[in-house]
Amino acid sequence: MMKSIKHFPWLGLLPLILTLITSSWLADGIKGEALFSEWFPPLAKWRFYITIGSGVLFVISVLWLYNFRKVFLAVRTLEQLNVCKPHACLILLLSTPNLKPDRFHFPVTIKDKNGDKVTLEGTSLEDDIHRLDTIRWNWQQLLRGILPHKDTLEYVYLVGSQQSGAMEGSHGYIDFASGLIRRYCPSTVVLKEENPVNFEDLKELSRAILKALKNFKNQYGKDEDDIIIDVTSGQKTTSIAGAVVTLNSQITFQYVQTNKPHKVIAYDVVIHSPASI
Repeated sequence: MMKSIKHFPWLGLLPLILTLITSSWLADGIKGEALFSEWFPPLAKWRFYITIGSGVLFVISVLWLYNFRKVFLAVRTLEQLNVCKPHACLILLLSTPNLKPDRFHFPVTIKDKNGDKVTLEGTSLEDDIHRLDTIRWNWQQLLRGILPHKDTLEYVYLVGSQQSGAMEGSHGYIDFASGLIRRYCPSTVVLKEENPVNFEDLKELSRAILKALKNFKNQYGKDEDDIIIDVTSGQKTTSIAGAVVTLNSQITFQYVQTNKPHKVIAYDVVIHSPASI
């Protein structure tokens, strides 16, 4: 509370108060009322000039107030959180795997184009993430995105993409992703978006995310601060959708760093006054 009072744009109140006062003087003068003559009768003969002066002061105060307009407007900025705290609900926008597994149940072997391969045992999420360092499998990012929430994760909502030209969509791999998550987080309930979503269409993608949010809040009674959205699917549109959907809410979104140390970074869209900067 003290911080809010300290950063309140007090200086901006001066032109606001002056505008209110001078507008009242100007209105009274136009209506023919004797300005200030009640307190000092000789001023009655100067009513015309006092009205003109009030008008000039009103214009000046309006321009002054306009100059301070920004201090009264809420500004949305993107705040990067140093620590991605554990959440109960994760909305995961699924990317298409660049390397196809040999089978869709454990143990899972992933082989790259050079013939190097990694076998995921499914016993330790941390160990399997580390094993994948020897090959370039983009779903390693998916596993990294789950890691901060592994012990608290109650629900995951998977959204898969549709095919776009020659680019294969990820919706066909949604069951495989579900199996991976349940293996590492056996008590987690995995929910799936039934239809493939166009990840290049901001409106369609936003609708899918909003559907997941309503599902968590209405059906499972979760609060907004229980929910986080993972936007590491590799397309700019997913990041934009994550930011747009979280406006005016307590929901955050996360992104897994592409380069080392591969931290999971959470972002929050915050609203504040520029006067607090």
